Amino acid sequence: MNSYAVFIRGINISGRNPLSMPLLMKELANNGLLKAKTFLNSGNIIIETDDDKQELSNLLTRILRDIFKLAVPFKIIESSKLLALADNIPEFAKKEGYYHNVIFIIDDLSPQELLAELGPCSKEEEVFIFDEFIYWSYDLKCYQKCNYWKRTAQVPMNEKMTIRTLKTIVKMADHLKG
Repeated sequence: MNSYAVFIRGINISGRNPLSMPLLMKELANNGLLKAKTFLNSGNIIIETDDDKQELSNLLTRILRDIFKLAVPFKIIESSKLLALADNIPEFAKKEGYYHNVIFIIDDLSPQELLAELGPCSKEEEVFIFDEFIYWSYDLKCYQKCNYWKRTAQVPMNEKMTIRTLKTIVKMADHLKG
């Protein structure tokens, strides 16, 4: 049995790309994915399946496109990588008064290439590469001064990644740990 974490990009944001998590769960079950759990309303899913990653990707693409009429990208990672993310949080990502995130790259870029495209971060933010992921934190009082805050929301940069809060990652990892 394989276990994966799925992060669907750009759904349920300000009324755009609405996707009901209960209806998605129903469609996953209808397609044989009975061991699936969603977290929050933003397309975070843990799935256990006999399918490999490509088979799961094909199935999710078909469900999103054909059932929900959505052409949205997503990132699938092995659950072991999600656990490693939660177990290797850098010290700066534990600071109070900061907003802590993980950037998942959807494009074929390396973390180094994505950061090069984003440009230098400001003094109000910090980044750390871990495996294929990027921890990114910024000072809540100064977020509008953050270079990455502006750049990650702009096309085409926002199409190359999906961002989740570190709290969401930890919550999903805690579920996996039982």
